[in-house]
Amino acid sequence: MVGRAEALEAINDLLASATIFATSSSDLLAAELGKVAGDRVTFTQLKLLRLVDRQGRLTVGDVAAFLGISNAAASKAVERMVRGGLLSRAESPEDRRATQVTMTSEGHQMLQEFETRTSAILLKLLAGVDVRRLRDLSGNLDRLSVSLTAGSGDEARVCFRCGLYFREDCLLRTLTNRQCYLHLGGSRSGGGTRRGSTGHRVGATTGGSV
Repeated sequence: MVGRAEALEAINDLLASATIFATSSSDLLAAELGKVAGDRVTFTQLKLLRLVDRQGRLTVGDVAAFLGISNAAASKAVERMVRGGLLSRAESPEDRRATQVTMTSEGHQMLQEFETRTSAILLKLLAGVDVRRLRDLSGNLDRLSVSLTAGSGDEARVCFRCGLYFREDCLLRTLTNRQCYLHLGGSRSGGGTRRGSTGHRVGATTGGSV
């Protein structure tokens, strides 16, 4: 029988390995984002760009819900990206009181370049790892994540733990009955959930200021 100390050591090693992997991948992709966009875009802003690309259009209220900030802060974040030429803003045709946010051609181009570069790098670096093994690792981590979040009491909250990866299939969503921002569809964007024009599941998720 495994003792308490041994079990805790194994758990600690797992958490350390997961953190190291997440940090290493985020650092790698942040470097690529810097090469593509310089200091124009943070990872938080990249999440927003990818979501707008996927959904087609969002309101400022959607942006606030997505980033977990106030409408005023969301408006400022959108304004910075509008000034940067990555998003456009206009009056919503359905509700004149709402502001509709869409992607510009420059925003599309930047996303496509980032996704092309990161896809090539990841395929090269992980070329020696069998795809089945990758899927087994993903499944095991998903089940552990479900165990960690089960019974937390926040199932009613909108979940965006996948960050920039935008997973279609998620055990956390299906087994804990959480609401997924990406699957709220027309109630959020009016356009339903879709893939962006770039067509990739890409990127990394990391913290950062808006």
